Amino acid sequence: MFNTKNAIKHSTNRKVCSYVFEKYINTIDYRGIKTDKERYYDHLGMIDTLGSDTERTINSFHFSNEGGSIYCIYSCGFYMVYVNYDSPEVYIFKENPFPLNEGFFA
Repeated sequence: MFNTKNAIKHSTNRKVCSYVFEKYINTIDYRGIKTDKERYYDHLGMIDTLGSDTERTINSFHFSNEGGSIYCIYSCGFYMVYVNYDSPEVYIFKENPFPLNEGFFA
């Protein structure tokens, strides 16, 4: 999904993970938001465990699917990425791991 080898810091510490996720929640700037949703339906309606959501704002990125979620914010000169799949993890990058010209909104 994104290259974790370029991370300058990685942590699975619960306090660090909570801090980054709270920072994400409190610093989202919804101006110019772009969203993309992919949903699957059967004869009963939407299957809520399948599909994905992607959201990009000026300073944040969010991707969610049935396996978990990725939350990324640009703050203090760094890109902080909270990953919640098998277990919560945090990665910190100097460069955007989800560039505008690649990935979900190319």
